[in-house]
Amino acid sequence: LLYYFIINLFYFILIFLFFIYISYFYITLLFILFYIIYINTLIFMLFYFIIVNILLFIYFILLLLQSFIFHYLFYLVYFNFYFINTSFYVLIYYLFYFIFIITSILYITLVFILFLLILHSLFYFILF
Repeated sequence: LLYYFIINLFYFILIFLFFIYISYFYITLLFILFYIIYINTLIFMLFYFIIVNILLFIYFILLLLQSFIFHYLFYLVYFNFYFINTSFYVLIYYLFYFIFIITSILYITLVFILFLLILHSLFYFILF
């Protein structure tokens, strides 16, 4: 169990760092573009930056919790510990899975909005 815990922790820390790197790259690019074009939108960019980071944090905490619940369930079934209410853990697992899907959709939409804003800023820069 400890072995799986350490492996999961390492794996999710790597993913977390990778996604943070991607988000920071996008945001810095956007900041540069908006700084070139118009500075009044920097407040909005800061707000967006905070939202993305909070969402990322929630997303990966849920991912981590989901993996731990999954491994706990696996061990419950594997060692036949049926005296513990497994249905409750299954319910929690699916709840976390549902929340994880929602947060991932939110994150994808935020990245898409960011991409659209970059495109818009580029077109604005080319036209004017």
